[in-house]
Amino acid sequence: MSDFPLHPVEVPAPRLVKRPKGLLLDVAEDIAADSRIIGGMTFCPQGCANLDTFENSWCTEITLPDAGPVTLAAESWGSFTVVGREDAPAWFGLELARDRITQRFDTQISAQVARELLTGANTGNPSLQSEASVVIGALTPVEDVLFVINEELAAVDNAVGSIFATPGTFELLINAYDVDETNGVYTTATGHFLVGDSGFDGAGPNDEAGTWVYAIVGKPIYWLGPRKRVGDETANFTMSKNKRSTVYTQDALVGFENCLVIAVNVDVPTYTVGS
Repeated sequence: MSDFPLHPVEVPAPRLVKRPKGLLLDVAEDIAADSRIIGGMTFCPQGCANLDTFENSWCTEITLPDAGPVTLAAESWGSFTVVGREDAPAWFGLELARDRITQRFDTQISAQVARELLTGANTGNPSLQSEASVVIGALTPVEDVLFVINEELAAVDNAVGSIFATPGTFELLINAYDVDETNGVYTTATGHFLVGDSGFDGAGPNDEAGTWVYAIVGKPIYWLGPRKRVGDETANFTMSKNKRSTVYTQDALVGFENCLVIAVNVDVPTYTVGS
C-alpha cells in the first residue's frame, strides 16, 4: 500500500432516467400552450351516446335518437402545481444540485399528473375515483379485465378508450394479452391505450381497498406551464442543515371525458416485503 493514498474522486451520482414506456403523458393529448389556461379550462363533453352528434356544439340542447332533448353541462377543470425538490450537501455546488433535481423532476412529473387524474386531490376536479360509473367490485382475474372493459367501451360507438393501471398490473396485462408497443405507447388488440404510471396506486372508487384498473372513453388532455425555480440562489442554501435545496414548480392541468368511467377490481398477486 502506498504511503500516500489517493483520495476518492468526486463524480456525479448515477443519472435518474425517465421510464421510456407506458407513462400517462406518453398517451394523453397535450393541448395548446396558452398561459391563460392556468386559470382553468371549460369544455363541452362529447358524451357517450352518438359521439358525432355533439360535434361543433357548445352544450346546447341537442336531440338524440331515442333519447329526446339533452342539454349537456359544461365541465370546468382547475389547474394545480407539480413540485420537485432535491436536497444536496453544500459541497455539491449549485449547478450539480440543480442537475439532480432536473433529473428527478423529469422522472416524477407524469406520476404527479396521473395522481391528480386519479384522485382530483389538489383541485377537486372530476377524477377517475369520483366519476366511476361502471364499478366491477368482485375480484376479476387479470385475463378477464380487458374483456370487461372492451364490452363496456364497445357500447359507445366503438370508441377508442384509455386504460389506467398500476405499473405492476400493467405488466400483468401486457403478459396476458396481445398488446402492441410503438414509441413507448401501448395499445390493446382492439386499439385501446394502456397506461401503467406510478401515479396510479390502485386505489378504488371512494378509496375502496384492492387493486383497481380504470378505463375512460378517449384520451385525457393535459397542459403543462413553464417550469420555474423557486427562490434565488441565496435562498437555496440552508445554513442550519448545511444543505442546498433546489425546488422546481410547474403549473399543470388534466381533464377527461367522464361520461363513462369503468373501474375493475383486479385479482393480483400479493407479497410481503421481507418475507
